Amino acid sequence: MAWDREPSNQVKIAVQDYNGKIATSDYWVSQSESDPAAGAPAAIADALQDISAGQVISVELLSRATQNAPGVAGTGPYDTVMDKLALEFNCADGSKIKLQLPGPKAALLQADHFNVDSSAALVTALVSAMTTNAVNAQGAAITGLAGGYRRIPPRLKRK
Repeated sequence: MAWDREPSNQVKIAVQDYNGKIATSDYWVSQSESDPAAGAPAAIADALQDISAGQVISVELLSRATQNAPGVAGTGPYDTVMDKLALEFNCADGSKIKLQLPGPKAALLQADHFNVDSSAALVTALVSAMTTNAVNAQGAAITGLAGGYRRIPPRLKRK
């Protein structure tokens, strides 16, 4: 896949009021910004804090890329984005994280069309990508796949 980076990064700032309610606001900054706690994101957050009665509680810096030569979506028994592959990963700190991936391929599931086939080549490739590159929100390494299943869209559930 070939990706083109967007010309600007999105900054999302969350502000909490005295009742605990949270509101967010979005800003766009130069693509060169890379740290939400410094530079333009921090300057905007500081200025927002100065004019708000609420408390700025977080600043996110989001960098996006878009596919420059997108292919065509495939078809299959679970091809809609409402069909999900729900995966649970173990982390080094003992916690678990859950991911839901849209439109799973049938080859990822066991013969029951429900449970993930952890030996499928595409599943092992994803697990490898996650254990090599991803961490949980607290920074603990992902150590492996705990399991997974097909999340059936509500419209298809049997009564």
